[in-house]
Amino acid sequence: MVSFTANAVDDKIQLSWVTATEKNNRGFEIQRSIDEQSFVTIGYVEGKGTTTERQSYSYVDNATGKQLFYRLKQIDFDVLLNIRV
Repeated sequence: MVSFTANAVDDKIQLSWVTATEKNNRGFEIQRSIDEQSFVTIGYVEGKGTTTERQSYSYVDNATGKQLFYRLKQIDFDVLLNIRV
């Protein structure tokens, strides 16, 4: 991760982030909190798989609040699925 920023634009929050390289990147869960303790997933952005090139991503959150906290959870293609039949 090279950068992760949040900016207020027209009563919305514009999240932007840049990666230097990626390996097996399925995508990113975008998570938000109002107390910096309990986060909930509010969105998802597809990743670029495996690449050595810099990649830029963005997400717009329609939430408004006095103070919001954000984090990203990167999801790999390598995730082992536990499926029961």
